[in-house]
Amino acid sequence: MTTVRKIDADTVVPLLDLAVRPDQDGFVAPNAVTIAQAMFDEAAEIYGIYDGDTPVGLMAFIDMSHPAAELEESDTPDSLYLWRFMVDHRYQKRGHGDAALGFFDKIAMERGHTKVATSAVPGPGTAIPFYEKHGFSQTGQIDDGEVVLAKSLHTQA
Repeated sequence: MTTVRKIDADTVVPLLDLAVRPDQDGFVAPNAVTIAQAMFDEAAEIYGIYDGDTPVGLMAFIDMSHPAAELEESDTPDSLYLWRFMVDHRYQKRGHGDAALGFFDKIAMERGHTKVATSAVPGPGTAIPFYEKHGFSQTGQIDDGEVVLAKSLHTQA
């Protein structure tokens, strides 16, 4: 069973060894980089994705309503932004990513957000079809070469 839990000093080290498939390199930063960068962003939250007690992935998001969130012109404070998301190559296609996105949506709705957003690098092996399968739509915006996707939550049951 997939669970998603906030990382802490006791759980961070095993998450550092997780990696995507070689053809997905460059689509998401290594977990060590994500964790280090998040230390300097008060609005960032990092969670480990687990299959039982086995770490299988990592997700980090920015609560755009947080006072420290740095909003860009296209950002709105009523959204939760999925900043980094990965499932280790050994555990992909087993439903862990699906469950983690469900957790992400649930957190956003509990906080009263009306939408969620993310971005993805285009190209072979991209996560864009995965996000679209989960109700995200391309917004037409490109941010630093990444396709921006968003999903409205007010129509979600």
